[in-house]
Amino acid sequence: MNELKQSTGYITAQTTAGSVDYLALYNRFGAMAYGMILQIVPQETVAQQVLVDVFSSPELKHCYAQTGSGLACVIKVTRQKALMAKKVQEETLAEAVETSMDTDTVTPELLFNLSYKQGLSPDTIAQQYGLTKADVLKAIREYVKSFRKL
Repeated sequence: MNELKQSTGYITAQTTAGSVDYLALYNRFGAMAYGMILQIVPQETVAQQVLVDVFSSPELKHCYAQTGSGLACVIKVTRQKALMAKKVQEETLAEAVETSMDTDTVTPELLFNLSYKQGLSPDTIAQQYGLTKADVLKAIREYVKSFRKL
């Protein structure tokens, strides 16, 4: 069975019969993994889901069984999962941009959502919609001001 040992302030997992103590790996490397994920995927809700996926994935167990290094495996699996989540997010965003470009209605709400909810920079939004950066920022500012009047 799994036993936990306290050594120099870190919890280490001793595994037997190929099992992995996911909790011990999470306790030791969870904060580092979450920081890595946030650098790749800046949305907190998505990052939290990726973190759960990392520490419940069979890839982590497989990697740990091959190498025996918890740190290397957590880094490898975290990076893979975060990049996959970013790719899915970018594909979804590209579909949303194509749909909104088909209607030819660029609203301040759309620009706000692209900037703050999807994490696109004003430069990227301006380039995709054929606007200037100043126009994008002005539309976002107007959209935020509309909430102050309510």
